[in-house]
Amino acid sequence: MENTIKLDSRQTLTILESYLKAGARLHHFNGAQWYIACSGDLVAIIDSGRRDDCTLDFFTGDKAVSYLESGSNCTEENAFENSFERYKELIVGVCV
Repeated sequence: MENTIKLDSRQTLTILESYLKAGARLHHFNGAQWYIACSGDLVAIIDSGRRDDCTLDFFTGDKAVSYLESGSNCTEENAFENSFERYKELIVGVCV
């Protein structure tokens, strides 16, 4: 993506926590890529798979709407919170 934001693991943790606290919904998660529905036409995409070489991108407008109409693999209650807590344990354990 053209306007990719580079992050380290602590920045990624902070941003994920901010989206979680703001009430965003985890639409798709595969263990490293987080597709977060921020609104009906905004999706934040965080790739946390490379520790201190993480990225933040966005789908906006029609692309976001179309993406959000696709199936979600995060149907369990508290999917975002549960995934975030596991990621936090991993990162905090490594950074201590």
